[in-house]
Amino acid sequence: MNRKNRNKTASLLCACMLFVCVLCTGCSSSDGQRYAWPLATASPEDTVTQLFALKFAEEVDRLSAGHMKIEVYPNSTLGGDRDLLESCADGDIPFVVQNTAPQVSFMKDLAVFDIPCVFDHVDELREKI
Repeated sequence: MNRKNRNKTASLLCACMLFVCVLCTGCSSSDGQRYAWPLATASPEDTVTQLFALKFAEEVDRLSAGHMKIEVYPNSTLGGDRDLLESCADGDIPFVVQNTAPQVSFMKDLAVFDIPCVFDHVDELREKI
């Protein structure tokens, strides 16, 4: 590598390092910036799905030291199962917690998770395997 190319490489490396420093400085601002996102479920408030959504919101808040907040909307407040999936696919709702059954119409491969529902008893399943 000749001297001219070394200087170009060194200049490019310095420019990249400066860019990363400026970028990281913006990330570590102490202005208390906070972020909030909706999480929607079509489940009633006394279900495992809703409990999972609430725990997820709690953990995001805890792990981000309160800088990120997840607002949970239960009971189909933002729409039913299909509406929530379409809104999530469009990017309107970033988080949707639901069972796999409503998602099969959008992603056929997810039907594999519903296979245990085909059998009434574990013994019947073992006979078929």
